[in-house]
Amino acid sequence: MRHVLKLGIPLRGEHAARDCGAQGVFLFPKIVEQSIRVLMRMLCCLLLLACIACNKKPQTKFGQLKELADDGDVTAQFKVGNSYYLRNSKREHKLALEYLEMAAENGHMEAQFLAGFMYDIGEGRVGRDNKKAGKYFSRAAAQGHAEAQQLMILRTQYGDGVPKSAAKAFMWAVLATANGDPKAGRYKRGMEAELPAAVVKNGHRMAKEFKPKREPIGQQED
Repeated sequence: MRHVLKLGIPLRGEHAARDCGAQGVFLFPKIVEQSIRVLMRMLCCLLLLACIACNKKPQTKFGQLKELADDGDVTAQFKVGNSYYLRNSKREHKLALEYLEMAAENGHMEAQFLAGFMYDIGEGRVGRDNKKAGKYFSRAAAQGHAEAQQLMILRTQYGDGVPKSAAKAFMWAVLATANGDPKAGRYKRGMEAELPAAVVKNGHRMAKEFKPKREPIGQQED
C-alpha cells in the first residue's frame, strides 16, 4: 500500500491555504484601525478649519456691530459705546468712552453729548475733565441737542470749561426752553430777573440769529 496517506496529516498545499487564511484574519483589524485613524485625523482638520472660520466671523450681533465700529462706521461706534456705557463696570465704561469719542469726533451729536456727560461726572477711569466736557457739550448744543443746550447755560454763565459770557448763557437758556427742556425754562426766568436788561436783550438777539449747525457724519473737527 505505497500510495496510502496517513490520516490526519495535511498536505503542503493545505498548510499554505491555512497560513494565508490566518494572516488575513490578523491583517483585517489592522486595516480597519488604520482607516479609523485616517478618518479621525481628517475630522480633526475639518474641526480646526471650522474653528478658524468661526473666529474670523463674529457669532453675535454685538460682535458684528463692533467690527463695523472698528472699520469706521460712526453709527456703529455710537451704538457700541452706548452698549458698553449701560454695563456696570469701570473697564466697560472706559471702552464706552473710547467708542463714544470716536463717534463724537466724527460728528455724531448723541455721542458728543454722552462723551461730554462722562467727562463731566468723571466716568470711564478718566476723572473729571471740564474742558473736554465743555467741548463736547458745545458741539452737541450747536447741533441743536436740547439737554446739551441746557447744560451749557451754567457752564457759559460761570466759565466752566468754556468761555464765560452772560449773554451767551442766556441765549442757551432761550434755545433750550424753545427745544422743550424743562430745567431751561426755570433758568431763563431766573436770569431775566437777575441779569441787566442789555444782557438779556443781547441774549435774545443771539438766540434769534442762532441756526443749528449739523456736523457732517464722518468729518472730524479740525
